[in-house]
Amino acid sequence: MTSLIATSRLSRRYPIGDIDIDALVDISLCVEQGEALAIMGPSGSGKSTLLNVLGCLDPPSSGSYMLDGTDVSGLSMSQMAALRRHLFGFVFQNFNLLARATSFENIELPLIYAGGWSRAARRERVMQLLELVGLDDRAHHLPSQLSGGQQQRVAIARALANKPKIIMADEPTGALDTAVSQTIMTMLQEINASGVTLLLVTHDPAVASAMRRIVTLTDGRVISDASSAVGQVGAAQ
Repeated sequence: MTSLIATSRLSRRYPIGDIDIDALVDISLCVEQGEALAIMGPSGSGKSTLLNVLGCLDPPSSGSYMLDGTDVSGLSMSQMAALRRHLFGFVFQNFNLLARATSFENIELPLIYAGGWSRAARRERVMQLLELVGLDDRAHHLPSQLSGGQQQRVAIARALANKPKIIMADEPTGALDTAVSQTIMTMLQEINASGVTLLLVTHDPAVASAMRRIVTLTDGRVISDASSAVGQVGAAQ
């Protein structure tokens, strides 16, 4: 069976002045549909860079990347954007919600970009997602009227709007307190249990241990790739 994500000797370099900086070096990684994988490492280890490359936000500099049967390394930026819209939902540490848009409008936006949804169908999908994350009574609230945990739940609902195969979460609990972090982790694991693949960047060992697999980076290289010893929601408490 073909892996959902398969990279071989994947690298990403950034020019700084007259030299190139290697952010990722020879990353060979396979991820199957439905996996829950944490990416860990110290600051500057390449965690977010790897998530960005795997999420088709940045192109690889060299190596191969097969994503759901498509060779990403040969795609144009517009082709990568189309693939990204189809396959991925993104959750970020700072929520990245539009400040002047309501919860409803923030979640609806990916559906408008994707096209093919009638207004009635968009409304039904958005309200379904708001109910899923327990915020159907906050549909018309702006982000400034929501707590951090509520904003992250809106961001998760937005990530699910187009029914993605993969959720990419970059430090999704980094701006939240412990109790709210647990709620968000429980929600992400429930989404994963429904069959959605989850790739999560974190610096927090407790959060990482709630995933079933942990990949650790140092200086842009994978130094370990192992099953979590815990791999359950309670580990993030």
